Amino acid sequence: DEGSTYVTVFDPLDGSSNVDAGIPTGTIFGIFHHDEYCDLSAFFDAPETEEESTMDKEDAVCMVNTLQPGNNLAAAGYILYSSSTFLTMTIGSGVYGFTLDEQIGEFVLSHPCITLPKTMNIMSFNEANWDLWDEPLQKVHD
Repeated sequence: DEGSTYVTVFDPLDGSSNVDAGIPTGTIFGIFHHDEYCDLSAFFDAPETEEESTMDKEDAVCMVNTLQPGNNLAAAGYILYSSSTFLTMTIGSGVYGFTLDEQIGEFVLSHPCITLPKTMNIMSFNEANWDLWDEPLQKVHD
């Protein structure tokens, strides 16, 4: 929309096949500032390929605004859907958890200032990509 200041990107979390077992499904999302001064020359000045020939200016603006690096995020989070609906997000300073109150139809702050404990007995995440992590994350793991 004209005058929009944000672009939202989202992706479903794995698990939709687990709905029958009562395991939560969810969505991850990111919110970027809309850059109305995008450099579109890469889309229009290059020789046309089959893909570019179907891309109009509006599509190109959308593409440029959604393919930004993560450090440009204005906000990010995830939503889990199950017997309760949880929204967890950050706007760059702290992480906050909200629970959908179905009686009023709004998310209510239920977990202010979520942090990792200084020490913990169990940590669970995908270790298959450990060699691709940056050094600070590898140190958290070790």
